[in-house]
Amino acid sequence: MRKFLIIGILGLIFFSSTAQFSVGVEGGMGYTGLSGKKFDTTFKSGFQGGLITELQLPILFGVELDVKYAQKGANGVESKYKLEYIDVPLLLKLYTIKVFSLQLGPQYSFLLNARHGEVKINDSFKNGDVSAIVGLGFDLKQLHGNMRYNIGLRNISNDDEERVRNRGFEVSLGYWFNKKENTD
Repeated sequence: MRKFLIIGILGLIFFSSTAQFSVGVEGGMGYTGLSGKKFDTTFKSGFQGGLITELQLPILFGVELDVKYAQKGANGVESKYKLEYIDVPLLLKLYTIKVFSLQLGPQYSFLLNARHGEVKINDSFKNGDVSAIVGLGFDLKQLHGNMRYNIGLRNISNDDEERVRNRGFEVSLGYWFNKKENTD
């Protein structure tokens, strides 16, 4: 047992010392909707963007942690639902071909504001949301981009009889301030 612990610690030290940490910014569009039995809605577009970070290991893996502002919601028959969040995704990135990655991981979202038409309805929604994300990305020198699908795992409604979840697609472009080209 002690040997495995020592080997694990040495492996972690090796990978940490050769890993590359990058910081950047990204922005793009989201196309989101709300799912629920009482909701007759269609998808709505909105801005999303913020800070991105990545720890790229010397093997084919990286870990990306972002902090982004996101406009979500849905278009209803008579009015619109506008939800604003701070999204914090934590994604495992598997680099498949030098600059392209498959992305998978959880996301926690903090509710900032909720409106139905022009009426503020923050009390109708929970303060946070948990989602699963799957996506594709690329990192070419300083240029960063991704396409992701996110599905809400948690009921965001405070109404116990209604189950409402966020879902949607996002497309983003970004810039790494200090990323070196992957030469593996």
